[in-house]
Amino acid sequence: MFIQFLISDKQIDFVWSYILLYENDNNPFEARREAILDFSKHAIDIISANQKVLHKASEIKATGLKEKDTLHIACAIYAECDYFISTDDRILKYTDDKIKVIDPIDFIKIWEGAKNV
Repeated sequence: MFIQFLISDKQIDFVWSYILLYENDNNPFEARREAILDFSKHAIDIISANQKVLHKASEIKATGLKEKDTLHIACAIYAECDYFISTDDRILKYTDDKIKVIDPIDFIKIWEGAKNV
């Protein structure tokens, strides 16, 4: 919730993607689906499917991650995000020199540390 507050308060940037929209559209829980769609308005950019994203996703898939996960990460890399925040242990093992894959707690620690510098 704290990260969502930082996004809505414009303290950090949030990027949305076509794969997020796809997964949200398939969420069987209407209230959650609508809340997530409403939150997407805070995105500073929306990444669409394109050849660079699909190529990077294909490279990432070779590491053993699931296809949808590779698309999420590839979109974040394409958007030049600094961080990809996840709680998925398989995703958290992925490394790339273009993005830091991190869990929410470690992200907050880094954010608070940078704020206090």
